[in-house]
Amino acid sequence: MIGEKKFGFKLPEDLKREIQFKEDYEIDVLESNGGGDYIVSNSEDVDAEIYAPEINFYLKNSKDKDPEKLGNNVYRLFQARNLFYLYSSDLPEIKRIDNTVILVGGDEFFDEFEELNSGGKLEVIAKVNPEDIEKIEGVIGSLKLLKKDNSIFEASQILFLDRPDDYERVGVIKVERGKEYAAFNEALENAEFGYEYVKVLKYDNTICQHHNRQYDVCGFCADVCPVDAIVKADDPRRLEFVDINCTRCGGCVSICPSGAMDFRVPDRSVFHMMSKIYKDRIPLIIPENMGFESLKIDLKEDVLPFVIGGKKFLDESHLLTILQESGAQVVIFNDNLSKGTKEAIGLINEIYRRKYGKEGVLVATDADELKSALDRVCKVDGSYNPKEVDVYKKKREIFSERLEFIVDGDDLGELTSFEYLHYGLISVDESRCTLCLSCAGACNVEALKPFENDNSLRFNPSLCTMCGYCVQICPEQCMSITKDVIYLNKSWFVYRTLAKDELFRCIVCGKPFAPAKSIKTIAERMIKIWGEDDPRVKTLYCCPDCKPKVMLGDKSIKIKGMK
Repeated sequence: MIGEKKFGFKLPEDLKREIQFKEDYEIDVLESNGGGDYIVSNSEDVDAEIYAPEINFYLKNSKDKDPEKLGNNVYRLFQARNLFYLYSSDLPEIKRIDNTVILVGGDEFFDEFEELNSGGKLEVIAKVNPEDIEKIEGVIGSLKLLKKDNSIFEASQILFLDRPDDYERVGVIKVERGKEYAAFNEALENAEFGYEYVKVLKYDNTICQHHNRQYDVCGFCADVCPVDAIVKADDPRRLEFVDINCTRCGGCVSICPSGAMDFRVPDRSVFHMMSKIYKDRIPLIIPENMGFESLKIDLKEDVLPFVIGGKKFLDESHLLTILQESGAQVVIFNDNLSKGTKEAIGLINEIYRRKYGKEGVLVATDADELKSALDRVCKVDGSYNPKEVDVYKKKREIFSERLEFIVDGDDLGELTSFEYLHYGLISVDESRCTLCLSCAGACNVEALKPFENDNSLRFNPSLCTMCGYCVQICPEQCMSITKDVIYLNKSWFVYRTLAKDELFRCIVCGKPFAPAKSIKTIAERMIKIWGEDDPRVKTLYCCPDCKPKVMLGDKSIKIKGMK
């Protein structure tokens, strides 16, 4: 905590509303600028670690009138931003770059830049028209612009007038008309003081479905990254990260099947804690860079803004978490949703229609669509989940637990899944399965698990990502998958038996030690090589403790016979 109070609140001069704060809210109401250090403030004039414009946005637009309720809602918004601060522990890194730039635009822009750069602090390497660009690659400090005539220019930064999203990359600065000075100043500060960045992504290679795999079954994150911040490498298969290239969009997070990719702030656990703040409220999810501060729109009672970082990181576990913690529909105001988020919304909305008769997530890409969504959005009876969900579980486990709450004892029918968001079923030809458990050992989301109590291999379809790796590595080639299907009934969430066998007992000590079919299959294959009378054959029927005794011809042991 910084100082005695956490939050500094200053009522905007153009706003007259009576707001009542309780003493335990730890909010300092300020009449003027300054007043000490604060973690969060709704005013840029106040010395605070975090500026929260959503508070003023809420106060200026909300139809909530009760002073005590207004105070409570403002406190909730302060709390949500405070979680960002408390769980943001990464120190920024600095990359030093030179003062070279490439200008992309037209003659008017080039002339205006010359006036801004009259002191020559930035060195212009080239001036390029947008239609002449073939592609842009590299990292800030060493960006390359390739023209269609095959000429190449290199510079530390690129100033791009009205840059389209296709060219979004760190160091390629978007110049908005009328805000040329701000872009020039950004480039100048980067050249003088270095480009400051933090590592945005958390990565768990133990559940990554590309890391160290024998076969290429995933790598979606690298496929969707538009700026080469994630790259697939071979020998062995792995992911390599170029953190400075990351634009914090979050597309990799939304599309990762297992949850190996996550944002650092907010990560899944922090998002869960933030969601709890919105209980009995209607969340309006807005990315920070949507420019919503000056938006004038009616927020009907109980609608509260929920500000997030990147535009593209929300996946099905995030969405179902905020839906169930709030107990209401959710509005997303976002003009650049990722493929993963769109698929998650499609899946959840179909489930909500079947269970509650209405969509769970309403999407708005502009002010008109937002007005329409806010007119329709409402609370959803029965959708609040009072159960405590372990937020440190894997992504699929969180979603499975929350989806099971919705299904409850109902049968909501069959659904098909999508291009990236896969579900399905695995089946096994039990007559050929030796229970070697190679498949279970390779399944890092634990959809396939061995159960020692009955020596079985079981499968939970609600956890499976349908990567197909188990099928590829099965030595008996006895597994098959049915992709892109979900059965919304209670059996979908339990482990079902795929194969089962008795344990083989050691021919010396009688101790059970391995599946009977596995031992017999191995023995049949080795007899063809060694011959049935070879002494080594007997060792195949022995537990690890007795195997060396039989191998060395220990005469004190007695062979009980082979089953």
